[in-house]
Amino acid sequence: YYYEVSGTKDVEAFQKQYQVPFDILLDKKRQVKNQFAIFTIPTTIVIDKKGQVTEKHQGPIDQTWLKQHFG
Repeated sequence: YYYEVSGTKDVEAFQKQYQVPFDILLDKKRQVKNQFAIFTIPTTIVIDKKGQVTEKHQGPIDQTWLKQHFG
């Protein structure tokens, strides 16, 4: 989830700079924010192939967190 403050170009630059291997959602209408009760930015939500939420982490994540959850 990313609430767009600075624009799509900033998100794309961030994703490229840090080689983020997953999609970052731009929730312009705040639909996801409301659906998942997101009150903290950043919030990371991991959704499995079946569409089930497997993790919800409020606050920043780091490389250690990513390795623990994605190998």
